[in-house]
Amino acid sequence: MPEDPEISVIIHQILAKIVQLAKKEGKAPMAYLWLFSRCFTLGTKAKPYSSISVDNSRYTESFDSDDDSYVPNAFDVTRASGKPWAYLVKKNLKPGPVCVARRGKCLAIGAGHHLTTFHLGLEAKVTIVSQEDYEKLIANDCPRSNKNKAKAAKMRSFELHSDFIEPGSSANTNRTINIFAAIVSESFAIVFSDFARLMRMHVTSINRPWTQQDLDVGSPEWPIIWSAFPDGADWFLEKDVALNALEKWRHDMSTGAPGHSKPIVDVIAKNGNRVFGGFGRHLANDFLYYAAIFPGAPCSWVCSDDARFSHFTSRIVSYTQIWRSADFLKRCGMSTNSSNPFAFNTTSDRNYTAGFIWVFRKAFVKIPQDLYNQYLREGLFDPTHKIGDPYQYTGPLSDKQFKRIEVNYHAYLDAFTVITARVPDGWKDGPVQSFSDLKEAGYSTTIGPAQFHEAKQNMVDPDHAIQVCLQPGRPAKVTGNGPGRKRKALTRETLEKMKLQKKRKLMIHSEEQEKENELPIIVASPSPPQRLTRSHKC
Repeated sequence: MPEDPEISVIIHQILAKIVQLAKKEGKAPMAYLWLFSRCFTLGTKAKPYSSISVDNSRYTESFDSDDDSYVPNAFDVTRASGKPWAYLVKKNLKPGPVCVARRGKCLAIGAGHHLTTFHLGLEAKVTIVSQEDYEKLIANDCPRSNKNKAKAAKMRSFELHSDFIEPGSSANTNRTINIFAAIVSESFAIVFSDFARLMRMHVTSINRPWTQQDLDVGSPEWPIIWSAFPDGADWFLEKDVALNALEKWRHDMSTGAPGHSKPIVDVIAKNGNRVFGGFGRHLANDFLYYAAIFPGAPCSWVCSDDARFSHFTSRIVSYTQIWRSADFLKRCGMSTNSSNPFAFNTTSDRNYTAGFIWVFRKAFVKIPQDLYNQYLREGLFDPTHKIGDPYQYTGPLSDKQFKRIEVNYHAYLDAFTVITARVPDGWKDGPVQSFSDLKEAGYSTTIGPAQFHEAKQNMVDPDHAIQVCLQPGRPAKVTGNGPGRKRKALTRETLEKMKLQKKRKLMIHSEEQEKENELPIIVASPSPPQRLTRSHKC
């Protein structure tokens, strides 16, 4: 699911849009909430699942507009009938100033009397579009693909307009988008979509417009906003609260509380203790590499030594500052330089993969000199050394700025690390297995601010592009009103290079499948099946 970095980029882009319009128009933009309940998931009797919940205990419907000319969509009304949130669908909602907040992996947007807290699930996408593009997005809905026709008619999608399909991308032009909600102003809209339909929303309605002060840290509304999807204190906005929670967690783990023997990577990634707000599987793996801690180390071991825990604490503070830094937002938070809001942001993706993913699903990592030498001093590269035992390193230290080191994937632990030292008895470990670097994922989504389904579908497919995009003569000049340098036109030379890269990725994928189909000689207990998540290895 989207973690702290992805949320940081979303918030950065929304705030930039608000500031841009306020400067241009001389006033803050006004907007209202619009729900598309026809796209909400239905769930099943065995697995009930709701896309939305509400708290309207402080709200009276008469405070919102009562437009007699408004006719709600019949499919939206049908899905909302008898539901607690029907009042959000059956009438136009009053606009109000757009106010925004975030905490860990969740974000909240207020508009008028209604504030929506979003949990983005596995891969929900947030897209800022012009009013003109918004109208195109919601122009035509259709039943979803389902053997059960009644269910397909209820759980609908929107047909993706041809303007949002990049020339030369996937040959599949019959694309749809599942829009759950939008924050709509006169000039733009913030659209929330999810191809997997796993995102969840909680709407808090009150008898006055929400203000930005309501969403400030420490306000009376602050704990209420996040109560539906608790993630713990935000390590950037609420550092002192987060540090206090970490100290309490240390005390619990040191005194044998439930979970004290669990691997630290699982505890950070799952965040059941609400201590590691903003973390998921990616950040948990990369942070432990940054802290030079084996991901299978029990929590009690991490907490048992004052110096070790002090280092752990200082590292988590410095690591979590990265995602709000000006450097990160400059390199990964820019909008795509295309008039198509769903175009794949190649620059953001390249910068994020190269600079902000270290060991998670990466075949190699460039370790900075100081961190590399720390690993040497602690014997973490020595296969004969057991972690935790005394160690005296007498060899030379590196004087290079970076060292390129292979990353190992411990399948039973579902974790990535460069540590090759032996682990103590009782630690969760398991055999090292091969894996595909996330750069070889092709058109499958991985992790990062650009890695969402609708955008990945718009990556250029060189085989298809050669057939439909190349014209005789000089390449046409690429036009568009997107920010930044204009994109270069596709040329045969460029597409031929991309074909070679695609062929290489397909060969690697084929080789991996062949390895998986072989009957191996069992030298260790087999790994349990791994869960499938957006940020899981290919």
